[in-house]
Amino acid sequence: MPSPGAPVPAPEWGRGSSVEACPSCRWVGGRNPAGGSFTLKSSRLSPLSASSALDSGYTLPVWVAVAAVAAVRQLRGDPSAERIGLELLQPAGQRELPIEAVAPFADGSALAISRCDPGPGMDLTRGLAVWVRA
Repeated sequence: MPSPGAPVPAPEWGRGSSVEACPSCRWVGGRNPAGGSFTLKSSRLSPLSASSALDSGYTLPVWVAVAAVAAVRQLRGDPSAERIGLELLQPAGQRELPIEAVAPFADGSALAISRCDPGPGMDLTRGLAVWVRA
């Protein structure tokens, strides 16, 4: 693991790209050859098995909505948050659900990632990373 703030070559992103990692801070940042930069902030605090009952039991569309709201908030310039509030139909009411990461792109779009937690039942989407670009 590189020391915090130390650039690491990222050949898959093209010549001149670099990535920086802060293992104790849960963030990754980088710079592309055109001079643009980004910071990917992760709010992932614990494995899915340790998530609370209020954070689990939702179907894939809910996790897509969480990521979409986080990406749009990034575009609006809102401060990044570890949780996104959604008004759900079933169970009815406001729920604050975790967002894993959010980052802007140089072209003016944004990416957000949530992670499916369908609850204790068997489900193929368990742990699925949901990426939304807005």
